[in-house]
Amino acid sequence: MRTLLLGIITLISFQSISAQNPQLDSLYRVLDDAISQSPSYIAAHQQNIRRIQADLIKSKKLSQRYDLSYRLYEAYLSFRSDSALYYLDNCAAIAKQAGRTNDVALCKAKKAFLCSTIGLFNETLEILSSIPQENLNKSGMEVYYRAYSHVYTQLGYYTKLDDLRKEYLHKAAGYDSLLNEIITPQSEHYMQILEEMAINSNDHAQSMMVNNEWIEQIKEDSREYAIAAFYRYLEMMAAQDSIQMMQWLVRSAIADVRNAVMDQGSMWELANQLLKAGSIAHAYRYIDFASECAERFGTRLRSWQISPIVSNVSRVYQEENKRQSALMWMLIGVISLLAISVFGSLLFVSRQRNRLKNMNLRLQESMQQLSKSSAQQADLNTQLKELNSQLAESNHVKEEYVGRFMQQCSIYIDKMDEMRRRVSRMAKNHEYEQLAQLTRHAEFKEKELDEFYALFDTAFLQLFPDFVEKFNALLKPEERITLEEGAKLTTTLRVFALIRLGIEDSSKIAEFLHYSVNTIYNYRARVKNGAIRDREHFEDNVKAL
Repeated sequence: MRTLLLGIITLISFQSISAQNPQLDSLYRVLDDAISQSPSYIAAHQQNIRRIQADLIKSKKLSQRYDLSYRLYEAYLSFRSDSALYYLDNCAAIAKQAGRTNDVALCKAKKAFLCSTIGLFNETLEILSSIPQENLNKSGMEVYYRAYSHVYTQLGYYTKLDDLRKEYLHKAAGYDSLLNEIITPQSEHYMQILEEMAINSNDHAQSMMVNNEWIEQIKEDSREYAIAAFYRYLEMMAAQDSIQMMQWLVRSAIADVRNAVMDQGSMWELANQLLKAGSIAHAYRYIDFASECAERFGTRLRSWQISPIVSNVSRVYQEENKRQSALMWMLIGVISLLAISVFGSLLFVSRQRNRLKNMNLRLQESMQQLSKSSAQQADLNTQLKELNSQLAESNHVKEEYVGRFMQQCSIYIDKMDEMRRRVSRMAKNHEYEQLAQLTRHAEFKEKELDEFYALFDTAFLQLFPDFVEKFNALLKPEERITLEEGAKLTTTLRVFALIRLGIEDSSKIAEFLHYSVNTIYNYRARVKNGAIRDREHFEDNVKAL
């Protein structure tokens, strides 16, 4: 039935896979990591097999030998098909030796089902026809009917004759009906059988309900979870949910890898879908891994299924190589043209540089002659250069401190926003007392003003380093202001520093310094009274400093 479902997938239209889905991208990374650790999973599985084999060698009782052989059959069932068949035959031989006719028939029915899953259809029918139905108990009949349903479903899928296909599928449906009559919740693979029958009857609502219940009952990352996740993938495909279907398909592949499953149906189907979506690199890696697993498992059917995908990947790679080769030659042509263009440009630039060099030499000669003939003009040029240098330096300083003030403004805005959020938070939390205390304190304002004045003083003295000295030169000796080492401007100096910057309005100065207009007026009047001369034009002299 699993092979049938894999075949059905190739007939269903597939919507574009969204590689931008974060959860799907994360699952791909988990799958890639699982593939890189696959040798350790295989080694652990082989170690478990060796332990069971060692117990089998030591065992003497037929019942114990049967149980251990059956465990080895289960361990090899999805790991190596020929070994699974060997141990299933061993179980049948032991059961026959012990006179357990029901178990002999059960083992043959299981062998028939296994043969149908690996493509041995004729062998399956021969084995089933050789089983006496009277030797089958209830569990044996379930396997017997399921094996018939599976082999006829496979034959119906792979035959190219319509009349035979109808006949095979009709027989498969008949055995599904018989199976439905005897199956119970205690049956082996109960949930899987229910979902297979629902899918075969195109009852998507029933199959989704069964799948939901099934997944809730099993452990994530188990072998059974891989199978259930694959069925969920089919459900999502039927619902045309391209993202969900790929997520469940990748989850199924991850569980297969972690359980050392060599019958990698989910992996090769994932490669097939990625190839359709144009994800060549991932498709190649996954189909290569699935091919290695199929070779180890030893099934012709899986190899047949993988072969077309491998061919498609190879074809796409060849087409991509051709495209890349054509693109490479085109780029080589473009690069060659660019190289020729660059070489021509270099020649042109070289000639221009030589011409410019000759012109510079002639210009230097002219300058020397001009310098000799006009020493005064050279002195003026030197002074002009010095002034330009000073102007450039002054502009640099202004730009730097304009940037500082802009940065400080940004900081103030952030602080105001932080205060706003803090006040809003207190108001929301009804912390009115704390809010009242916060708004009563003036320390915040004083601290910010101190920082602002310090920044202003530093910027101003950088722009006008000799301002204090020249300012004091306009005052009488007893009125001059002396600053201590490392001290900044006083309030008086700040008032006239603003006047030097062109701010003469007392109201604007008062607003800037956070004083009253009368206080600013008194500062100005007191300083002008201490001027050496020309009290009326004192502030004009300050602006000229």
